Amino acid sequence: MNPHMTHPEQYEADTRLKERPLAFVDLEFTGLQAHHEILQIGCVLVSQPDLNVIREWQVRVKPEHIGDADPKALELVGYSEEVWSEAVPLKDALTQFNEVVNGAVLVGFNVVWDVFFLKKSYAEVRVAPTFHWQVLDVLSMAFLELYDSDLKGFRMRELVHRFAMPEQQKWHDAFIDARATLAIYRELKRMENDHA
Repeated sequence: MNPHMTHPEQYEADTRLKERPLAFVDLEFTGLQAHHEILQIGCVLVSQPDLNVIREWQVRVKPEHIGDADPKALELVGYSEEVWSEAVPLKDALTQFNEVVNGAVLVGFNVVWDVFFLKKSYAEVRVAPTFHWQVLDVLSMAFLELYDSDLKGFRMRELVHRFAMPEQQKWHDAFIDARATLAIYRELKRMENDHA
């Protein structure tokens, strides 16, 4: 057994969810099948309850099987050998990510897929994740809060438009999308405070 592997699923009766930093994350991939790889991780770490930014971080990941990538996914992400010239191996990327999100609660937009890829990738490189085991999904929050609104869809760009945020110049960039996720969360929190 690898001595560096721990058991991150150490459930605590008191999870202190409101006391932990929130790590707004987004990932980009070489495709949407289970065998595809992480290409980029973006993260904005904030404090609670004020949501002040503690740290912003991103990394590009060097794919090991680029030949298996979905060309459409690479196009959406803007992948090229030149842009990814300083990308790091997956293990290095996840080790760096661990330093950023240690003890934090991951928050994402439609976060299930991101968490799946993170868990799979951590297992592949035999590194234990350091983020908290409970995860929050901003899409679910928006669906509940805006269910009775005139909103037809709940994609990130539709919510950015709904809240009259500045339109992003680029989509499918993990760091930019992590920032957008935080912005949407702030708007949802503002709405909740207005209801109180």
